[in-house]
Amino acid sequence: MKKFFTIAAAFLPLCSLIAQTYLNQPFGSTKTQVLEFLKSRNLSRTSVVDESSVTTTTESYTVTYHFDEGGLYKLETQRDFPAGKEAVKALEGFRDQFQRENAVVMELNAEKELTRFAALSGRELHEVRAVSLGKNGTQLRIMALDLDRSPNEAVADLRQDNMLF
Repeated sequence: MKKFFTIAAAFLPLCSLIAQTYLNQPFGSTKTQVLEFLKSRNLSRTSVVDESSVTTTTESYTVTYHFDEGGLYKLETQRDFPAGKEAVKALEGFRDQFQRENAVVMELNAEKELTRFAALSGRELHEVRAVSLGKNGTQLRIMALDLDRSPNEAVADLRQDNMLF
């Protein structure tokens, strides 16, 4: 029985990562490919925000896809948790997963956020933050950015936020 709980504890962070990113698409995908993928899943409500972004919402998640000439370059995922402890556990699961992938993980200034960190894995930058929603719980925000496909404005925003330095 002890082995079962040890194995379950080891796989919880991985399950958390998979569960929170099942709507992810590979960077470079076209807007049409992403819309077809979402339509085939029939799990979410999708809206085209403008010509460069699409948002889809499920019961648990909201995912925004950002496109440029090179295709999909940025994903933003949000999930609300009724209790802050659940959000922090999910956040720690992400941190553990990035460390297992040998990504460079760095803590970031967290003024309004409960916790905020970034991970650089190859040419992908991931930012994960937990934000308190007061009595309504906590929101986990996950951003993934392909540094090779990002337009100059997106990289400039990172520099302004002191994320790249």
